[in-house]
Amino acid sequence: AIVLPIDLSIGSHIIPFGFAEDLESARQQILSPKVTMGLKLHNYTQPDEFDVSVNNQLLPTETRTAQAQYIMDNFTWITYPLLPEVLNNGENELKVDVKHLNPGIEGAPRLDHVEIHVRYNNLV
Repeated sequence: AIVLPIDLSIGSHIIPFGFAEDLESARQQILSPKVTMGLKLHNYTQPDEFDVSVNNQLLPTETRTAQAQYIMDNFTWITYPLLPEVLNNGENELKVDVKHLNPGIEGAPRLDHVEIHVRYNNLV
């Protein structure tokens, strides 16, 4: 079932997703997969506080980056590096725990899109 977009009001939000890349086989072939997860948030502001987990593994906030884009729309890409072993081949669960929202902004941020990128360092 498609659950996006989802308003990120205060509380926990669960987003199931599938993943079909065989990262374990890639590691065995010495392909060194580098994995990132991007969250496209609409109406996100710096005072908004949230934690993100994948398969019950908390992703450190200090490793995430934010790239705001205000020219055409009010959205921000939040990107996390992921350890390949965090992801299951098959069903996975993304959890966003919203702890605080900017009181000066009307409406909660909205999660519009989630992307998983895999890059193989040893490929020509």
